[in-house]
Amino acid sequence: MEERRKSQRKRAKIPVKFRIVREVDPVQISEPAEGVLRNLSLEGLAIETSSIMVDGLHISYNIHPSRKNRVYLQWALPSGRVIKAVGETIWYERTSASKPAFVVGLRIREIAPEDYNALKNFIRESQGDRPLSI
Repeated sequence: MEERRKSQRKRAKIPVKFRIVREVDPVQISEPAEGVLRNLSLEGLAIETSSIMVDGLHISYNIHPSRKNRVYLQWALPSGRVIKAVGETIWYERTSASKPAFVVGLRIREIAPEDYNALKNFIRESQGDRPLSI
C-alpha cells in the first residue's frame, strides 16, 4: 500500500473520547464513545474502537457514503493538557472477526492553535519509535 501521509506518525497508546456529528438539518450528535489513540501526527491520527456506529451515526458517512460525518475528538497528553480536535474519517477496517474491534484513520480538520502547538511539542519531544502513552 502506498504511503500517503505527509508527516511521520508517532505510535501512541492514549485513551480518547469522541462524538460523531452529522451536520445536516437537524444536527445530530452521538453520546461520547471511547477508544485508544494508536498513532498520531499533526495532520491525522488512528484510533482503535469497539464500534464505528454510535447512536445510529456512522463514524464515516452520513446516510450516504459520499457525505462525511465529523468526529469530535478529545484526549489528554501526559502533561495533563487536554487536546480537542475535529476529524474526518479517511478509512476504517475491522481488526477482529471474533469481537467488535476497528481501527479508524482520521484527518484532523480543525484544531485550536494552542492545541496544535501543544501537540507539535508533544510529538517533537517523543523520541524513537517507542509508544507514547499516559
